[in-house]
Amino acid sequence: MIIKLRNRLLAAIMAFVSIIMLAAFISIYIVTYVRIYNENTEKVNSVETLEVTSDGQIIWNDQVMKDTFVISRISPVLGVYFNLIADASGKLLYIDSALDLNMEDYKAAASIAIKNPDGGITEFGGRIWQYGTGSGMYQVDDNSNSTQSDGVMVIRFLDITESYQTLKTLLFTLIGLYFMLLIVFYILARYFANRSIRPMGEAWESQRQFIADASHELKTPISTLNANLDILYASKEDTIKEQVKWLDNSKKVLSRMTALIQSMLELAKVDELSGKHNIENMFINHLLDEVVDCYAPLADKKNIVIVDDLDSDVHVFSNYSMVQQVVEILMDNAVKYTNDDGEIRITAYAEKSGAVMQIQNTGTGISPADIDKIFDRFYRGDKARVYKEGNYGLGLSIAKSVVQKLGGEISAESNSERTVFTMRIPNKKCTIN
Repeated sequence: MIIKLRNRLLAAIMAFVSIIMLAAFISIYIVTYVRIYNENTEKVNSVETLEVTSDGQIIWNDQVMKDTFVISRISPVLGVYFNLIADASGKLLYIDSALDLNMEDYKAAASIAIKNPDGGITEFGGRIWQYGTGSGMYQVDDNSNSTQSDGVMVIRFLDITESYQTLKTLLFTLIGLYFMLLIVFYILARYFANRSIRPMGEAWESQRQFIADASHELKTPISTLNANLDILYASKEDTIKEQVKWLDNSKKVLSRMTALIQSMLELAKVDELSGKHNIENMFINHLLDEVVDCYAPLADKKNIVIVDDLDSDVHVFSNYSMVQQVVEILMDNAVKYTNDDGEIRITAYAEKSGAVMQIQNTGTGISPADIDKIFDRFYRGDKARVYKEGNYGLGLSIAKSVVQKLGGEISAESNSERTVFTMRIPNKKCTIN
């Protein structure tokens, strides 16, 4: 499911990026194409003028020319082009060209222009041309004769091969860049998609594991309860007094199941905590004294000495009941696992960002292999003591969840003689979410 969600997210990201890049690159190409086409059209439609004044001065395109003047018909401004003059029938009357083209090419060019007088783009002579037409008058006057023709067509062909090569290069560059960027974006999108769904995957796996562990934990007491009931049904003639052993056993099993279900509900409640919580200026010393008083009778049964080492006036802005819940879990855990005639030491002090509390107890400690797992749900390093101590491995998981909701941290250290739980609660002068 998580993989499918990742793939859908990745597909959505890539579709969005592909559309955006495609639109951007198409826009770049179209803008460049229109600009080049308009520039070429302007060149095709440009007019050259040659004027000779009465004093013999030559003016070419509004510039006075000095010395000898030669018209090469290849203007640096316009590029490579040639001019044709043809009559209505398509007969060439005049060719103004400095290009090495044969007569058939010129005739073919005139024929194309006459068929499409609005102008356009064509190809001949191994080159690409853009042409435009206009109407005019043609007159030839020499010493022998004089001819004049009205309604002729003036045609200009402009070589735009280089322009098209530029557009072609741009097109291939944009296509290559498009696919290269798609690959880069895919790698980045996959990386960030994996990072985005990782917490969801962990939560999903945690939920799945929680359900599996809960089912496993409930299976044993339910099986035991069914066995006790079968025994009772098999001895219907016996009195309750005679069957009290099985009834007591069933009662204990039901009590353990009730405790387990209560812990599971508490953990689910903590996971769903959101919204506003009351924040108050709470005194840690007072809270610890209350919790110690509650667990003192249990500690006395095992001759456990509780020692406190509290700085004066340690206080923090946080939620009182949530902090109290964590301290009670740690104290309950300490009393259960402290050896007889052992010691529990409670420490509290203030730091710049909030308050620190430590609860340490003597005992066999936690193995290095288990120390990183003790906050996992249903995890118990010493499975033999599970039912004896009434522990289902949810207490420390609840404590960690509550501390995280408070924005704090909780950790554990242990050796063969002592275990220390450290809890840091930050100041919260605003609403806890």
